[in-house]
Amino acid sequence: NSASDAYEVANSVRLNNADNAYFSQTPSASSGTTFTYSMWIKRGRIGLNGYLIRMVAADNSEADLIIESDKIRIQEYNGSTGANKWKYITNRVFRDCNAYYHIMYVADTNNGTAGDRIKLFINGVRETSFSTEVNPSSGATSCLAGTGARTFGGKASSGSFDGYMAECVYVDGTAKSTSDFGEYSEDSPQIWIPKDVSSMTLSGESWYMNFEDSSNLGNDAAGSNNWTSNNLAATDQSISTPTNIFASGNVLLK
Repeated sequence: NSASDAYEVANSVRLNNADNAYFSQTPSASSGTTFTYSMWIKRGRIGLNGYLIRMVAADNSEADLIIESDKIRIQEYNGSTGANKWKYITNRVFRDCNAYYHIMYVADTNNGTAGDRIKLFINGVRETSFSTEVNPSSGATSCLAGTGARTFGGKASSGSFDGYMAECVYVDGTAKSTSDFGEYSEDSPQIWIPKDVSSMTLSGESWYMNFEDSSNLGNDAAGSNNWTSNNLAATDQSISTPTNIFASGNVLLK
């Protein structure tokens, strides 16, 4: 896209940790070996733990993507054995509350290279430095392959993400590339910007949340895998987006 026809994101949703705002659903089973999550987030506060995605199965297995204080944690915990199937915690911290981060979590546990079975990309660049790095065994399955309550943007008891989320996509059964969701701006080649994903082929338990319907913020814009909104109202729809960023105070100076 040129600067003149670049994709414009219309809306985001504002989640407040103090309100315990989040989305929930109990879908059918999806792929446990191959999937992609893509989302744009803008932090409202630092130093808080916020669940971006979460599933808990009947045996207490968990699938999580978390802002843990100021780092990012990916974890697949096996409730039956008490061990992690995979786990990653970044060394890098993410404390910028004035910009959107594009987070992309890609799983392909059938990949022949152990270190490539789980990938984390931030703003189009692969994250490779982790304080904890537990790679999955070949063909390891996430509890996503079963049924159970899933939450997005938080969890039922506590731990909501605090900030804005936009252009949130889950692709069931496919390991996507960063170029499917973003590109570098022609005007500012260092800046990663969103692509229009509305025509992306999504099947199974995939979903796409663009938050454009304020009366139904959990609407799946690509199909019928809708989410129930919890502690959210129409006023939580926002026009602060990755292509229309509002300046905010520097919380590091408060």
